[in-house]
Amino acid sequence: MRPESHFNSKEKLAIKNVVFRDWSPFLTSTERHIVYYILDQSIEWGHRSFDATFKQMAEGQRDWNGQRWRLAPINMARTTFYDTLEVLKERGVVSVQPIERRCTIFTLNLDWRPAEGVISAMDAVRALPADEEDGLSGSRTTHIREPDPIKQNIKQNYNPPYSTNKSAAPPSGSAAVNPFPKERTDDTTPERKKPTTVPAAPARELKETYRQAWEQAYPDIPVITPTQRDFWMLKQTLNARLRRDVTAQHDFVHFVVRNWAQIMSVKFGWMNRERPPRNPKIGFIIAGPMIGHFLDAFAERRRFETAKLLSHYERDLDCLVGGGMHRDDALITIGKRNALSVHDDEKREVRRLNGDMIRRAEEARAKAVAAQKALMRQRAEAKKQPEETQYEGFPELGEYTFEPIELPPIDHSKWS
Repeated sequence: MRPESHFNSKEKLAIKNVVFRDWSPFLTSTERHIVYYILDQSIEWGHRSFDATFKQMAEGQRDWNGQRWRLAPINMARTTFYDTLEVLKERGVVSVQPIERRCTIFTLNLDWRPAEGVISAMDAVRALPADEEDGLSGSRTTHIREPDPIKQNIKQNYNPPYSTNKSAAPPSGSAAVNPFPKERTDDTTPERKKPTTVPAAPARELKETYRQAWEQAYPDIPVITPTQRDFWMLKQTLNARLRRDVTAQHDFVHFVVRNWAQIMSVKFGWMNRERPPRNPKIGFIIAGPMIGHFLDAFAERRRFETAKLLSHYERDLDCLVGGGMHRDDALITIGKRNALSVHDDEKREVRRLNGDMIRRAEEARAKAVAAQKALMRQRAEAKKQPEETQYEGFPELGEYTFEPIELPPIDHSKWS
């Protein structure tokens, strides 16, 4: 028996006919686009599913010689893709399995029936003659897809919860789970599992969460409330990135506002020409190349909480390494900064001493100028109002008294 994850040419043609002819009237244009894309990248290659990131699907991947597309571009905006994918998941058309933020496995549900009386793709496959050979190749050969390095890396690093060896028993109280189920031999269609619903967050808006986080992080600064359009754009961005998980959206806003300064130093230390904003700003958060850094910080929020306990030296080292610098280069840079800091301290001390000397000299000069001006003012006042002194004789002769002298009478006959 062939493994379930491979299909021959007859089976691929039967599945394609059901999808194109029977399922298309029940799908919108964007839903058909995604379903056809998953069909082309998985069933057409003979596989049950395929794995990729949205960046790989948006840019596409060529083969080793660059002539053919190994993964064709999807030609769809990110928001439109995830919104439509969410609808397809709820309807049960496709299933999505994220793998540790590395990539996502997309699988087309071949047992899906859009309405009562409509055939499923697996029904069409089971209706094929079991012993009939492949009319295109003459044998039941399958087209094996080229090995994907991303998928091989995931398989190598995958650690199951317990050993898959038959001799090893699963944990007590749990049943053994086979990651590769055997092919179903009966014609019964298993009941489709209901999609898991995310628990609803408290009935509040992102604006209220933003305000509460701001008051906790900046108690002395009034809340700078963004516009309603900013919150609407933030809501749309988080719906696309966090899969409409309302609880995660509120946790993201609260974490970013509370740890804004630390995120700026660790994730945006490479911004030298134009420094990042000092306070939270929604326009900076939802910018195209910036939102990815905030999401990475949100995924590493435990590390950010423990980083607050580190010393200043370790935080600087973590900031430089997080900005893309090698650890050895970061240590050299921190050493240069410390040396320059010591030199700057010495220069500041010299400038302080020189300033004190100049200040004392200026104070002494100011006092001398003030004294000289006071003396000149006194002299000017003395010239304007001269003092009237009383004649006191000749003090250099000492104390003396005048005595009357009797003179002889004058003989006037001599003058006649």
